[in-house]
Amino acid sequence: IYTAFQEKRGLVLVLNKYIAFGCVAGETIIQNTKTGSYFTLNNQGTELWNLYFKGKTISEIKQYFSEKYPESRSDISKDVDRFFDELRNNDIIAM
Repeated sequence: IYTAFQEKRGLVLVLNKYIAFGCVAGETIIQNTKTGSYFTLNNQGTELWNLYFKGKTISEIKQYFSEKYPESRSDISKDVDRFFDELRNNDIIAM
């Protein structure tokens, strides 16, 4: 049920074949069409999602956000991990 979407430097993002996503009014909507569950991503979530699909590793994403939001540096690592954990736990992606 999962389809390899992209590969870079040995890191593979695998997208569930029942996933549909798109951008509406600046927000990304991700839906599992089999279960009906969906996520709406805010600007930072959309930016994170887009960076990952452009081939950035999770470490690179954490570094990017740490530089962009230095005042939130201590929370960024766990927030990025939580984002991907939530997607995995809801059968959106497998890594």
